[in-house]
Amino acid sequence: MGMSAGYIAKKLVIGKSENVIQNMAGNVVEMVVSRNVMRHAAEIRSVGLFLLKSIFSSSKAQSNQE
Repeated sequence: MGMSAGYIAKKLVIGKSENVIQNMAGNVVEMVVSRNVMRHAAEIRSVGLFLLKSIFSSSKAQSNQE
């Protein structure tokens, strides 16, 4: 999960750059994001589950009202 988040963050920030300095900055962004996601995986997972539950419960409540 952490490595995927880091890779996506790098691609969002840098894109497909050929510039060496931008690529080094992208590697730093990737490492920082990966490390932070790995350190806080439990909190991120719980927030994600809460958001999914609230989205699906509100859509069920709306369909029951109709």
